[in-house]
Amino acid sequence: MADPSDGSLAAVASSRAARVILGGALIWGFLLGSNLLQISSWIVGDIAYHRGVAYTMQGVAWQGEGPYPDLLTYYGGLYPLVLGRVAGWLSLPFDLVLSVASWGLSLLWPLAAWWLGRRIWPRQPLTTAFFVLLMVSAAPFTNRVLIWVDSPLVSAQNSFPIYPRDLALTFVLVAAACFLADGRRTRIVGTGLALGGMVLVHLQIALVTGWIFGVWSVVDAVRRRSRRPLVELAGAGAVALLVSAWWWIPRVGATIESGGLLLGGYPGSPSLRIGLDNVFQAFGIVAVLALLGFAVLAARRPLPGRLAIFLVWLAACIPLIIIDRLVSGSDLFSERRIWLVMSIPLTALAAATASVVVGRLRSGLAVAFVVLILIVPSLPGTVATVRLVAAAWQPGHAGGRVFDAAEWDPIFEDLNRRVRAEGRHVAVTYDAYETWVWSFSGAQVPSLWLPGPFKLGFDPERLTGLGQLDRWARQEVAFDGGRPAICAFAASAGAGSIILDVDDGLVGTFDESPALPFRVDPRVRSEDTIQRDLGSGVAYEDRGGIDTLHLDRGASWRPGFQAPAARLFAIEVIVPPLPAGLPTRIEPLGTIATPSGPVPFGLGLPAGPARVVIPIDGVGAQNVITAAAPFDLVRLTAFEPIAGLDVPAGVRPVRWSPTALCTPP
Repeated sequence: MADPSDGSLAAVASSRAARVILGGALIWGFLLGSNLLQISSWIVGDIAYHRGVAYTMQGVAWQGEGPYPDLLTYYGGLYPLVLGRVAGWLSLPFDLVLSVASWGLSLLWPLAAWWLGRRIWPRQPLTTAFFVLLMVSAAPFTNRVLIWVDSPLVSAQNSFPIYPRDLALTFVLVAAACFLADGRRTRIVGTGLALGGMVLVHLQIALVTGWIFGVWSVVDAVRRRSRRPLVELAGAGAVALLVSAWWWIPRVGATIESGGLLLGGYPGSPSLRIGLDNVFQAFGIVAVLALLGFAVLAARRPLPGRLAIFLVWLAACIPLIIIDRLVSGSDLFSERRIWLVMSIPLTALAAATASVVVGRLRSGLAVAFVVLILIVPSLPGTVATVRLVAAAWQPGHAGGRVFDAAEWDPIFEDLNRRVRAEGRHVAVTYDAYETWVWSFSGAQVPSLWLPGPFKLGFDPERLTGLGQLDRWARQEVAFDGGRPAICAFAASAGAGSIILDVDDGLVGTFDESPALPFRVDPRVRSEDTIQRDLGSGVAYEDRGGIDTLHLDRGASWRPGFQAPAARLFAIEVIVPPLPAGLPTRIEPLGTIATPSGPVPFGLGLPAGPARVVIPIDGVGAQNVITAAAPFDLVRLTAFEPIAGLDVPAGVRPVRWSPTALCTPP
C-alpha cells in the first residue's frame, strides 16, 4: 500500500485503497454528523441562543436582535439568518430544519478535508485519504469528559447537530486549501472569502485563523525575501472585511457605544488545560502519530507533504494559549478553541506519519495498521458520542427546569407566528419562563436569566436605556404586585402577549424567583459570585442554567409578595440526591406556616426538580417556608380567581392578550 506517484501496480493499488478509505470516511462523517439520521425537537445548550437569534431574524430584526428590543445580538451572521429564514419560509420549527440541514452539512467537513489534503499531498491520494479518515473518525481514547463539544479534536465537532463553530472550522480548512493554492487569485480571493465566511459564523475562530495566517505570511516573506505574501494576505483580509461588512460594521458600532463587549461565559465551568498528563487522552491516536512525526522530523528525516505551514501554525498558537492562561480565560478566545484549531495541523502531521508507516508495511500488515491503529482506538469515543448526542436533549428539559412540551409547543408556535407577522413581538411572563419563551419563539421579553450560552454581548443600558439589574428589578416588582402590576408592566414594555400559569381555574398572578434579588450584573459575574453564603442557613447558587436559594435544615424563607385572594400556593424545588435504594423521599422536605398550623410538603418526591401545590387561604408574611432537610428553592407562585376571565381547565400555561387579561369585567 505504498503511495508512489508513478503508474506502477503499487500506485494503482494505492489509488484503489485511497478511494475505499475516502468512501468509508465520507460514510462515517455522514452517519456521525446526522447521528444516524436523528431529528431533535428540543435542542438546548448553545443552540438555545442561536435559535432565539434566528427567530428574531424572521421578523424585521434580520441582523439579529434580542432577547430585548433594540439590543443587537453579538452573534448573528449566516448560521441563524439562513436557518431561521428557511424555517420561516417553510413554517417549520427551527430545530427540525437544523436537524435535517445537519445531515447534509455533515458532508462538508470530509469534503473540505479532502480538498485541503490534495493541496498538502498533491500526488499522494493515500496520504490524503488518511488525513480525511482521521479528520472524521479520530476521537479521545476513553475519557467521556472530552468527547463531542468538549473535545479539543476538530474531528469531534462534526457530530450532530452542526453548530456555527463547526461551519467556521470547515471554513478554516477551505481557507488553508486556498492559502496553499498555486494561483494568486485563489490565494487572495478564495482565502478572503473563506475568512469572511468565518467572520460571518464565528468571529473568534476567524481572529485565531487570521493570526495564524499572518504569522505564516511573515515567515514566508522573510524566507522568500519578498513582500508578496504580505500583500496577498492584505488582499485576502480586504476581501474578508468586504464580504462580512454587513455583519461586523453594526457590531463595531455597538461595541463602541457599549464601551466593550459582554461575552464572559458561565464562570463555574472549568477551563480546558492540555498538558503532558492528558494530551494522549484528549487527542487519542492523533497525539500518538503526531508525536512520532515530530520525532521523525527531529531526526531530520522527511515526512511527505507541504507541512512547513502547519509547523508554523502550531508555533503561532502557543502564545495564544499562554495569553489565555495568564488572563484566565479570554472573552475572544479560549484554550479549548485554540486547541481545536491546532488539532488540524496535528492531524495533518499524524496522517503524514501514518503514510510513512504504511509505506513500509506489506499489504496485509498495512490493512491491519489502518484498522487497528487508525480506526479501532477511536470507536469507544465515537460510540460514547453517539449515545450522548442521542440522549442530550429531552423534550421539556431546559436549564434545570422541566416543562410540558406538549402544552408549550402551541404557545411557542403562536408567538412565532406573531413575530413573523408583526416583525417584532414582546411577551411578558414569569422569570422562570422568559429565557425559553424567547429561545423557542423569538418573542422578545423585558428581562431574562442568563444561562451560560446566553450572553448579552453589548451593554443593554447604553443600547436600550435599561440595564440588566434594572430589568430584573422591574420584573420582580411586576410579579410581586399581581394582575394590576403585571398589566402595567406589559403596557410599559409594549407587550402583545402575557403568558401565565393556570391551575384548577385559578391564575398565577403572583410569582417570585427567590434567587433573583441576589443576581449580579453580567460584568461582575465570577467564581466569587456564583455561590454566596447569605447567612441563617441560606445560600445563593448560580448553576449556569438556573439559579436557586439553597436552604439548609432549619433555614427559612418568606415570600416577597402579599396575595390575600390566593387559593393555591405552588412551590418549585430541586430535591437533592436520595440515599441509595430510596426512589422517593420518606420524610417531608419542609413546612409552610399557615394560620391553622404548619403544613408539611415534599413527602414522596424523587430527586430532581419538583413542584408542590398547597391549598391556602391567602399568601402573606405569615407563610414562612422552613426546611426540614436541605433543598434548593427555585420558584414560588400564588394562584387566585379572576372574575370574568375565561380560564381554561387543567394545569398549563396560557397566553392572553393584554386586553383580555387587563380589561376589568
